[in-house]
Amino acid sequence: MTPEPVDGLTPRVRARFMVAVAGGIVLLHLTHLTVAALVGVPVNRAPVLSSAAVWGGVLVWSYVRRDVLTAGATAAAFAVGAVALTADGLWSGSPGHEVLVAVGLTGLALGIGSFTSPRPLLLAGPVVVLCQLVLLLGSPPGPLAGYLAVAVAVVTAGVCGVSAWAQHMRTAALSLLAGSALVDPLTGLLNRRGMSSGFEALRASAPRGQHVAVVVLDVDRFKTVNDALGHDAGDQVLVTVADVLRATARRGDLAVRLGGEEMAWLGCWERAADAAAAAERLRSAVATAETPYGVRVTISAGVAVAAPTAQVASAAEVLSRLLVRADEAMYRAKAGGRDRVELAPPSDGPASAQDAESPRPADAGRGLSTAG
Repeated sequence: MTPEPVDGLTPRVRARFMVAVAGGIVLLHLTHLTVAALVGVPVNRAPVLSSAAVWGGVLVWSYVRRDVLTAGATAAAFAVGAVALTADGLWSGSPGHEVLVAVGLTGLALGIGSFTSPRPLLLAGPVVVLCQLVLLLGSPPGPLAGYLAVAVAVVTAGVCGVSAWAQHMRTAALSLLAGSALVDPLTGLLNRRGMSSGFEALRASAPRGQHVAVVVLDVDRFKTVNDALGHDAGDQVLVTVADVLRATARRGDLAVRLGGEEMAWLGCWERAADAAAAAERLRSAVATAETPYGVRVTISAGVAVAAPTAQVASAAEVLSRLLVRADEAMYRAKAGGRDRVELAPPSDGPASAQDAESPRPADAGRGLSTAG
């Protein structure tokens, strides 16, 4: 299966665009010749037919390559077409306005294509503009030919420039949208999707001698805050805890809102005791943080550290097992009186099928913890 290209276009979509552009230009050239013949206007048919032949070849080639057409191949086709038309015009001895327009159409197609794929513009756009400059120097003197050549070059460069700007804005908007899909809108922490996306990189970048660990924390008696002060106050409490978590986490760590009042801190530590000490600092910082309405907030936290042998398991499997173990430890902290940290027992290796299916405390993992 062909992977999705980074510019967002599948080969078939890119091929449809190429076929539409090439077919439209061929039709335009044929219409030009037909109208000229009907009204009896003299026209230099050679460059027009050459352009139609070039674009007809691009059309057929795009259709044949529709399942594997890449952005680089698209750029090459545009560039080769522009060079072929320029060479034909120079070989004829007197490049006319038809050749300039033909090359201009290539640049226009590049500009249009750059709205959806920037690579053809960046790779072949300079070739098209250079071809137009060569034709300008090879054209016979005269104000009309000069004005036309300059106009075609300026329009092509302008269209490509505007398209490049539009593509930049589109890429920025898509990046922002993709980033927002990984972030919890209330707290600004990563959501579960963002956690899954970042965990593999965190695991791969773990310093030698350190192990990935997960701290799962839950706001104590959060339902009481909601019932007594309202959901707005509850949201502000969550934002406060998230701010403390973000400030406590180190560069490269992952701070996550799992759902409801449950959050997580993922990082690398040398020993399980180091991870537990970090969780204790977080618990203490939350307990002393200033919160809206003067509410004293505490958290219960569970810590789970990946075993060295977990490197043989997939990232998704390791993360799932760590969350289960840390969540179970957090519930033991709740049962032990809240406002405390519990360290999960060490794991002997990758999660077994029995481990993966082991029951969790009620409502754990649903994203809306009711531990209280």
